[in-house]
Amino acid sequence: MEKLNLSLVSAAVRHIRDAEALLASSPDQAWHLAGFGPECMRKAVLTLPWAGKALGHDLDGSEAVVLSLVLELDPHARRYQGTTRLGSHAILDRWDVKHRYDQTGTWVQSARELVATCSTEVQRLLASIVACGLLRSEVP
Repeated sequence: MEKLNLSLVSAAVRHIRDAEALLASSPDQAWHLAGFGPECMRKAVLTLPWAGKALGHDLDGSEAVVLSLVLELDPHARRYQGTTRLGSHAILDRWDVKHRYDQTGTWVQSARELVATCSTEVQRLLASIVACGLLRSEVP
């Protein structure tokens, strides 16, 4: 069985759950947390020890190049190519970790769409991981 980082899977599910709970009371915070869900899932399937750090959330566009390299070098991760947010959904491409510094109210209109998209992406990858036999129990 291939390596799977259960802490990152758990964090991804938690970020989505928390983002969904925050939508009504704090949509900006929901926006901020939701983007971490797909990012954690993407990193959870990587088997190269350096890849997770190289795919941080603050690479200013070079993330696509690093991700392409990682997918070439890591056959396990290649199986889960959809784990990247790049190019998969326009709303995901708008998310950035630096949005945590934006003025309150900036992301109210977009938060619901981002949270729903991130939730779908996390659930899709979670289903793939379960189908491959890498995860047999409920995520903590």
